[in-house]
Amino acid sequence: MALGNILADSNRLRELVLKEGGLEPALDVLEKPEEYSAKIIEIAASMIEIGTRENNDRRILSRRRKPIVPILLKFILGCPDNTAMPLSHAIKSLRPYVSNAIEMVTNSGIIPRLIELCWCEAENTITLIKSPIIPLLAEVSSDVRVSFDSRQAAAEALATAAKTASSKPDQLLKPLLEARCVEVLTEWLDLTDGRIGCMIL
Repeated sequence: MALGNILADSNRLRELVLKEGGLEPALDVLEKPEEYSAKIIEIAASMIEIGTRENNDRRILSRRRKPIVPILLKFILGCPDNTAMPLSHAIKSLRPYVSNAIEMVTNSGIIPRLIELCWCEAENTITLIKSPIIPLLAEVSSDVRVSFDSRQAAAEALATAAKTASSKPDQLLKPLLEARCVEVLTEWLDLTDGRIGCMIL
């Protein structure tokens, strides 16, 4: 908790904590979440999100002992759907790494997991999980380095989210627009079969 407060306090203090390995205890928690309480997991996930927001923070972390992307991927894949807050933090932490680690991300099998979460209907997960997932899926669906099947699956999930956005505009419409989903999905109209084309339209 104390380290989490320091991370959020100032850029100078956050850099100092990261350089001294202050985020590694939080990574230890997400690496073996079964050994910790739900509250500790939530705090650890929040610390990692705060500690990976800035480019400089991620450069510092790249020189540390623990590789952050594999830990985040493993956590997201194994974390139960009902742990919405830690999942949200982990997904937000992962997103800045996606472009430079796209092969690792797609090969991990996380795309189906994100789609599964995006379609989750539990009320407490809609804002917490879908909002950070939407921009991540938008990035995946438009990245030509990703396999066609994974890109298409991500586009389908975005189309589904867009279809349901009208019933929950405050929770879904804003992240869809901020992630440029209209442009992303429009690019798919000429590339997909009739099924996804109808979904997008």
